[in-house]
Amino acid sequence: MGIVFFTFAVIALAVGLHAGVLLPVLGASLVAGMALGAAFTASMRGMLAGITPRERAGLLATVYLVSYAGAAVTGLIAGRLSRIVGLAEIATGYAALVVVACGVALVVTRRGHVK
Repeated sequence: MGIVFFTFAVIALAVGLHAGVLLPVLGASLVAGMALGAAFTASMRGMLAGITPRERAGLLATVYLVSYAGAAVTGLIAGRLSRIVGLAEIATGYAALVVVACGVALVVTRRGHVK
């Protein structure tokens, strides 16, 4: 459920940036942060439930490595793009990537490939 709220909050954030209105941007950011926290907590709970305590360190290290690498790569790309396009366009591109990634995650989890 958190991933659905996160998706809509990111869309609202991009719309607010294009409209140039501060309060919707702040509200959408707050909702996106809370929803991402809920989705991350639920996914971690699900992943950790199926493994032994001995395997947890490796799994958590992998999850954090992928998470931080993904954030770093998108941050570097956004930094390069900021020389060419504005913040609203970068946010729209990020929002599009979020919608696609969340859609893929929802489809995969609904099919039962990820438990």
